[in-house]
Amino acid sequence: MECVKRFNNYIYHTYPQVYFNTLDHCYYQFVEVKKEEFNKERIEIIEKCNSPYLRCYMNESNKEIISIRFSLIKAKQSIKEFCEETKVNGEIICKIFLELIDAIVILHKNGSFHGNLNEETIFIDNKEYNISIGSIGCLNGEYKKEEMMKKDYEDIGIVMIKIISKEFERKKGEEIIKEIKEKKKERIVLILMYTLLTDNLGKLLVCNSDCLIYLISYILILLFIE
Repeated sequence: MECVKRFNNYIYHTYPQVYFNTLDHCYYQFVEVKKEEFNKERIEIIEKCNSPYLRCYMNESNKEIISIRFSLIKAKQSIKEFCEETKVNGEIICKIFLELIDAIVILHKNGSFHGNLNEETIFIDNKEYNISIGSIGCLNGEYKKEEMMKKDYEDIGIVMIKIISKEFERKKGEEIIKEIKEKKKERIVLILMYTLLTDNLGKLLVCNSDCLIYLISYILILLFIE
């Protein structure tokens, strides 16, 4: 399948398909979809969400494919790359966690979902630690919206477990125990209240056993609060 040609102001930056724009000095991810399979409604709904975390636009096209452009602003590294290069402390972990929840809540409130959250579709600004989200799922073919919404929360759990597991590998057992003993009660209560009051999340955690992985990730996050 022939690729869509990028405009000259886009310079390839890193995998997966992230480019630097020399005009606005921001980063963008490009995803290409076959025209005959493209679900235009998915992009139109997300555009209307006006989310600070997920911004996507239909970009260039040719006879066979359409190119979707995801604006990452200053978030030039995938979470996977960031965690491999950076010592991630409790504050950063909590910020990533809360912004992911906020991002998914915005989508769900507007009748949409992401459907493809993983370490390579979540990007982070390595100075301010703000996240941006890239490539979405179900750009072609059929899907069941309720199942995909549930999958979004489960995917957050998987991503957070992967982030935290890297910190477990770097730390000794004594350090982990010390962090658990010194964790701040007020911060834990704040995150707990935010989490349980968030749209649809409380119901998922209480009523759906499939979200156990999310609960596990939540508990692990609390252990790393500094």
